[in-house]
Amino acid sequence: MAFTGNLRIYLIIFVALLEISYVHGRNFSDAELEQLLKILNKPYLESFKIGDGEIIDCVNIYEQPSLSHPLLKGHKIKMKPSFVPKMEHDPDKYPEKAKQVDFLSQRRACPMGTVPIRRTTKKDLITSQILMKSLRKPIDNKAGVETSAVGMKGIQYNGVYAGMNIHNPNTADKLEFSKTAMWLASGDEILAVGWIVLEELLGDNKTRFFTSWTVDGGQQTGCYNTFCRGFIQVHPSVHPGIPFNNISVIGGDQWEAKFLIFRDRYTGDWWVVAGGTYERIGYWPKSLFGSLAESGGTIVAWGGQVGTLTDVDPPMGSGHYAEEGFGKAAFIRSLQFLDDQYSHIHANWDQLPQVKTCPKYYTLDKYQSDAIFYGGPSGSC
Repeated sequence: MAFTGNLRIYLIIFVALLEISYVHGRNFSDAELEQLLKILNKPYLESFKIGDGEIIDCVNIYEQPSLSHPLLKGHKIKMKPSFVPKMEHDPDKYPEKAKQVDFLSQRRACPMGTVPIRRTTKKDLITSQILMKSLRKPIDNKAGVETSAVGMKGIQYNGVYAGMNIHNPNTADKLEFSKTAMWLASGDEILAVGWIVLEELLGDNKTRFFTSWTVDGGQQTGCYNTFCRGFIQVHPSVHPGIPFNNISVIGGDQWEAKFLIFRDRYTGDWWVVAGGTYERIGYWPKSLFGSLAESGGTIVAWGGQVGTLTDVDPPMGSGHYAEEGFGKAAFIRSLQFLDDQYSHIHANWDQLPQVKTCPKYYTLDKYQSDAIFYGGPSGSC
């Protein structure tokens, strides 16, 4: 079932707008960049390196950068939500087995009272500026953003959930990206969580956990991870930007990571939870948002997205077509959302509109009623 009319146009615009970064295409002076770095890089108790050399600072949890956001003046950090919805993820539902990502495995924890925040460099800010200029164009065959996803539009969504197959697609250019995500939005207020390969911004071509947010479709607000102020980090070791230790092998072991975004029914804050152990990573405070804070989301979506500055887009998902099935094609399964009563509802393929902006290279297929295969090789869309 393909998207038709305004709903299809809305979702296409919605997923494209997630390609956001910190400086949003403005030409900042050197002095302005230095000031931004002072805001984002706080004093730390200790630091360590991960990946190919990026530095993680262990910052006092009550002095982390987001607390200096103008809308968060006087904000009191919540160490945990008032409740965590327990989503339904039955491993026996799917005949094909996947190993579950352990988010705590081999993770270095910051000392008590501190949280891990990636140290931002001037290059990070400049790179974000370049990416924003290139990736905010409308979706067409020259836009640099291609999407293969399913989504739903409704009255009130209080959360979105999925288990995502972890892959490491080969991005030939440092400014290319390939990601798998789930989105929750209300108008131009958009949240996303998943995995991404984006070498120029994240330092290497490893597959990494990411978050992103915006309240104006990426015009002036929002960012990936903690490249701007907004996301409150509470977990001592698991944070946006960490690389995955386990990657699926074509024809071999498949790895899956579970993610949940939900609105605390009492505080209105939007929490990010990861893994089967429901690790509470952090949250976006209610005061950052308008309609998302007051009435929840009106759209949820799941799928893959790629972008490039060249004429050839990178692989999406595993790099194999959806029709190739389990073990080759990437999957997203146990697609669920929280309704206005916080009941967890499984999405149904037969009722899920689709967005396929370049079906020649990136396809979409039914896995089960609440699961999809998606992706494809690199190509010129």
